[in-house]
Formats: sequence, C-alpha cells, structure tokens
Amino acid sequence: MPPTLALAQKLFALRKSAKMSQLALSEALNISRSAVAALETGRTGDLQKYLPKISEIFDVPINFFLDGLSTKPVKRVISSDEDILINLYRALTPEKKINAQKYMERQRNT
Repeated sequence: MPPTLALAQKLFALRKSAKMSQLALSEALNISRSAVAALETGRTGDLQKYLPKISEIFDVPINFFLDGLSTKPVKRVISSDEDILINLYRALTPEKKINAQKYMERQRNT
C-alpha cells in the first residue's frame, strides 16, 4: 500500500472512531469538506502538511500516522505472547486498531 493511502486510511479510521463528521473536521482544519474527503481517499498528497493539527485535534502523536509506513520488511525476534498480540491486532478493524493503540499508550503512561 502506498504511504499516502496508508495515511489516508488512518485519518478516516481516526475520524470515524471519534464519531466526527467530515464537516466538523474540515472546520477544525479550516479547509472544505471536499478537501477532507480528498485527504481521506488519498486523492491528494497534502495530508502530511495537516498532520500536526490533525494529531492535536484527535490527541494522538504524529508518529501514529508515520509508524508502519515503511515498505521494507523488518526482521525482529519476538516472544510467543507478542506474536499472539500482533495476530490479534492484525485481525482488528482500522477503528478498533486506533482504540487499541490509544489504550496501550494510556497503559504505558500510567
């Protein structure tokens, strides 16, 4: 998947999980609703310039959008329980992945 499309899908899932309309997001970003639609479908490459404001709106770190965009395979030794967690995570919908990431970040910070 191209990086622009991966970013677009993350934005869409994040907006949906926040139960926010495209219109509300467009107003927060000071752009048109159709511009938000273009960002969410990857029809425009402008998403990266909005990442600081989007991360502020949804209270997620910018790395949330940038992590996992590498197309190179990564070799890493993991434990069996990490493998189980990864497989469970991969089975989640994009919206549930966002919720899982937020939960893990809250647990890390407690």
